Amino acid sequence: MGSADPMADIVERLAGQRTLIVLDNCEHLIEAAARAAEKLLTSVPGVHILATSRESLRTRGEWVLRLAPLSLPPPRPR
Repeated sequence: MGSADPMADIVERLAGQRTLIVLDNCEHLIEAAARAAEKLLTSVPGVHILATSRESLRTRGEWVLRLAPLSLPPPRPR
């Protein structure tokens, strides 16, 4: 480990493992998150990815589940 390519290090470390990777709040780095997800999903068969984002990653095999915004409690009087 410790190569010039951090993604190669991650792929090597995860090889042969069953792993869930959570990528949260991806809309800020949507293209980088999509590239990372594609690389991991094609290189490591035991990897599953759960990504949260306001927009889809548009990767192969992606399943999109749209959720309604969470409601807020009513404001409390001061």
